[in-house]
Amino acid sequence: MLEEEKTKALVVCDNAIEDLLIYNLETSFNFNVVAVRTWEEANPLFESESYSLVVCSIKDSLSAEAEATNLYRRLQKRCAVILLGNYSAAEGTLLDQYNHIQTPHIADKDLQKAAEAEAEQAFEQEVPRFPLNKAIVMINLFITKKFTLSSDESVLSEEFSPIPIKTLMRFRILQFPAYLKLKTRYLKVLSIGDVFFSSDFQKYQSKGLDRLYVLKSVAKWTLKVIDEKMESIVANPEAQLELPPMPSLDVSKKSKASASEEEDFFPDQMIQDGIGKPFTLTESDKIEIQRNLSSVVQNVKRNPEIDKLLKILKVNRKRSDYYVSHIACLINVATAISNHMDWTSDKTIEKLVYACYFHDVGLAERPELANIQTEAEAIKRGLSAEEIKLVLSHPLRVAELLKNIDGFPDDVHVIVEQHHEHPSGSGFPKKITSARITPMTALFIVAHEFVDYIIEHENWLLVDFLALKKPSLTGNNFRKVIQSLEKVKS
Repeated sequence: MLEEEKTKALVVCDNAIEDLLIYNLETSFNFNVVAVRTWEEANPLFESESYSLVVCSIKDSLSAEAEATNLYRRLQKRCAVILLGNYSAAEGTLLDQYNHIQTPHIADKDLQKAAEAEAEQAFEQEVPRFPLNKAIVMINLFITKKFTLSSDESVLSEEFSPIPIKTLMRFRILQFPAYLKLKTRYLKVLSIGDVFFSSDFQKYQSKGLDRLYVLKSVAKWTLKVIDEKMESIVANPEAQLELPPMPSLDVSKKSKASASEEEDFFPDQMIQDGIGKPFTLTESDKIEIQRNLSSVVQNVKRNPEIDKLLKILKVNRKRSDYYVSHIACLINVATAISNHMDWTSDKTIEKLVYACYFHDVGLAERPELANIQTEAEAIKRGLSAEEIKLVLSHPLRVAELLKNIDGFPDDVHVIVEQHHEHPSGSGFPKKITSARITPMTALFIVAHEFVDYIIEHENWLLVDFLALKKPSLTGNNFRKVIQSLEKVKS
């Protein structure tokens, strides 16, 4: 950390990496950063404020070079000034050498030392110029030298670090939680698995918030990834960044508990990887499904009655591997089939996800009974009369419960009520035939049976499932689902 009291830095930047410069300066060195987009905005600030560092990245190269040099001289060398970008053709050879400079976490120490020695010459210029694709590493080397910091001193002592909300928008699906800073604590507002959208950005911006907070370990890890990908970021600033899974998450016990609760709703890696095998979902499909999952989870949290049902699932479902795998896998299969059939409206996906979460909540206290699919199977297992009644009645009981809760999408209770019915009329609880089973429920039933097939057969194939189930899944609504699946290349 630079000082106990934060040192001020000014970022004058009119391009797409502004948020990354801010994130790096605030995280790596605890600067208090002010950002503007033009020199016209920046000049008045020097009359009222004192800055230790100015970082300039302006598209107008002549203006940037002239203004940066004039500023440095006007401030009588009291302020370090850095210029980012290959502005001057005459400096091209010098700038090229920075491409040899590696980030500190890369192993070749001899090459690193040689590159740093070459960079020493640039550091002695009035206004050193660094290429954008090496902005993070060169700024960090420059600050460490000019402000006489060791690497240990540059690490934040606080548990949390600010992250610009613009930076959050760069990531596809969050691999870490994000927090809102309150007066006495940090409130988690984004969880692992959430997607940060432009609507979220606008929401926080409308409230005057341009930063959220992440754990210090998360900040260091994301900056490492950003540093490694700076070349591609500069080449395509609007592209979203995919983060690899974090090796470990340094969180408090409370944070760990919270994070693990969130993660329980997503499938284990083996099943998750397998789902893409027959459906070949595009990246945009996966993001859309994840967005709807996140939306459902957030809606559930806002509804106290629904939250009670989730707590039942969280407390009890780990008693059975089937119960955990079944719910997680069903979400993926049902939404994948829906996408493949072009049933892609938000309402449709939302209904399916809710049905997946809650269809077996009536068996949460007896998860080992959740994989019983027919009345005959219940009898064959030798269950007691009370247990058979529990199994056969759970669709109606849960449907009635959901129907009376505000906040559930229309028709979810119908899917739940019919999810153990069969086209032949041999299902339960009402033994209705395919003519009375709704199209959405038909999709859900096929997905439900496919999930059981996946869980029971380690080397499952879609074509084998269809060969086994197609003769019995009859009726127009089921036929449409089966015909759609037959077009999938497995």
